[in-house]
Amino acid sequence: MRKIKNKNHIFTEIPKEKHKELFLIEKLFRVYEALLSLEEQLGKFIPFEELEKFIKSYKKIKPKISVRELHSLLNKLLASGVIFYPRKGFVQRIYTFSWKDVKR
Repeated sequence: MRKIKNKNHIFTEIPKEKHKELFLIEKLFRVYEALLSLEEQLGKFIPFEELEKFIKSYKKIKPKISVRELHSLLNKLLASGVIFYPRKGFVQRIYTFSWKDVKR
């Protein structure tokens, strides 16, 4: 019988060391989903304030994303070429990308 080193490993089969990376990927995906939703409502240029409100009010997001974390995640998406800032205070997504390209 195999000895289990970590309780998290029992249910998920994912070692604890990988959890932080998986949470980051999930949060990046949630921010991107928020951008898509807001783009449908507001058009291409999405104000930061609207994105922050949407993220705060979005109940399905787990783990929760703070405003500070949102800016960090947006910087990661910016560095990966997924989004850009067309004007000060606005964000816009770039239409073609692969999740492999997102820097972690």
